[in-house]
Amino acid sequence: MNRLELRPSANGTTTDWFVDGRALERWLSRWHHVALTQGQNWSIETRPALHQSTAGADSDRTERLTLPSGRTPLYVCRECHDLGCGCFAVRIARQRDSVQWFDFAWDSTLEPVPRHEGAFRDVPILTFDAVAYSQIALHI
Repeated sequence: MNRLELRPSANGTTTDWFVDGRALERWLSRWHHVALTQGQNWSIETRPALHQSTAGADSDRTERLTLPSGRTPLYVCRECHDLGCGCFAVRIARQRDSVQWFDFAWDSTLEPVPRHEGAFRDVPILTFDAVAYSQIALHI
């Protein structure tokens, strides 16, 4: 299983996802060599992404938190937080004892097919302990 944490980012002004002790962007760089946030004005999308996959949200809420592609935003534009502007997103699946992140992509509410669809196809599925994942959601 992978370990997920939220920690202050390198610049100390925002929070970032950490997987197995490494910032998500750095962790992903093993499979994809394009920076996700460096030099960009990106911010982390926190509670909605975690809440949807851990709390069994009602269908109305789930629909609002999920992009047309079925993905959930991880990073959004810090200036506007508009999902139409674009975001870095992932599909989230909950099993009985685990939560999985898979099928990463640049996504948007305005585009029928995400930009660079398949660009992250070599990234393995991330599997997190469901209890530990829920604890992160409670502390956001």
